Order: sequence, then C-alpha cells, then structure tokens
Amino acid sequence: RSLEVDEEIVLLSTDPYDGSGGKGRLFSYELDSSGKTYWSVDVGFDDGALFAFSTFGVIFGSDGAGGGAGGMKTFGINASSGDVIFSNFGFCNPIAQNSGPAVDIYGYAYYSCGNQAYSVYPNGSLRWISEIYGEPNPYFSISPSLHPGGLVYFFHSDGGALLALSTQDGLLHKRYEITPLSYYEPPLIVGNSMIYLFGDR
Repeated sequence: RSLEVDEEIVLLSTDPYDGSGGKGRLFSYELDSSGKTYWSVDVGFDDGALFAFSTFGVIFGSDGAGGGAGGMKTFGINASSGDVIFSNFGFCNPIAQNSGPAVDIYGYAYYSCGNQAYSVYPNGSLRWISEIYGEPNPYFSISPSLHPGGLVYFFHSDGGALLALSTQDGLLHKRYEITPLSYYEPPLIVGNSMIYLFGDR
C-alpha cells in the first residue's frame, strides 16, 4: 500500500524490507530500490491487517486477527511520524469483529461489527454507534463502504441484508434484503445509484 507524505510516495508494509521478520509491526519505506525506512511501529497486528488513509494524515486500521472473543484491535497512526494516535478494541460487542475501516473526506473512520456499525474521530474517540441489528458473528468482518450521498453501507453478519446508515448520526436509512451468500469484499459503490455485491454460494 502506498501514500504521499511530504510530497514523497512511501510504501506501507507489514513485512520488513530486508525480510528479517517483525510480525506485528507496520513499516514505512521510500518507494525506490534503496528501501529507506521512514519509520516502523508495533501495534501487534497480524498479516491480515486492514488499512485506510485519511486526507488528514492518519492511517486507520484494524489488526486482522482471526475470529473469536475479543474481536480485532483498531488503531490510528500518524502517517508522517509513525506515532500511534490511538490503539484500542473498538466499540463492537466483545464477541464481534471490528472490520477494516472506511474513511471519508472529513477524516472520520467507519467500522462494521456485522450487526451494527460505528464511526470514530481521527483521535479514535467514538463519534456515533448504530443500533444493534440481530446477533453478532465472531467470524465476520467485512469493511463498510461509503456513498457520496452521506451514507455508509455494510453487510449484516447473517449474509442476508445490506444496511445503509447516515454518516452523520448512524441512523438507519434503508435495509436491503439480499440473497444470502458468502460475501468476501465490501460493497462496491459506483456513482450515486449502482452497488455491486461480490459473493458465492
């Protein structure tokens, strides 16, 4: 993954450039053959860590841990310095998973718990949390998607519904009943009216 920091393109990786190990760390490199390391930080995540970048210089993420009680840890990192802004277990039910984040143009991040969603400020504090829609699933964690009309979409953990919430306050805008499938990717939103869902039976 790459982003621009101080007019330079840098590479973010969960693997050290020299292959020396370092599980649980995030590394930032200059994007050329030199492999210059800008910074590395340990936030204790797995190889499946999920990231999203804000225009305010914050890298939001979740640690990619497997399912089960305790969920996935969420974090925010300063993209320029590598300083950890926040690191916590998010706001899902303890047996649910925090998904990877979606980030809007205002720097707010959105996470799905499968049966509800929540939004945080750049410092990791809670902005809002939605109502609970059914039971949590400890093995479900698909990132939400943002709609330009001020909506955040997320799959319900039973695989049979797609929910649209207001990005302002988390109130339910619409619930779509969909064919129950195994969904692996966030909904793809194209323009104002087209949503693609990827899954298999």
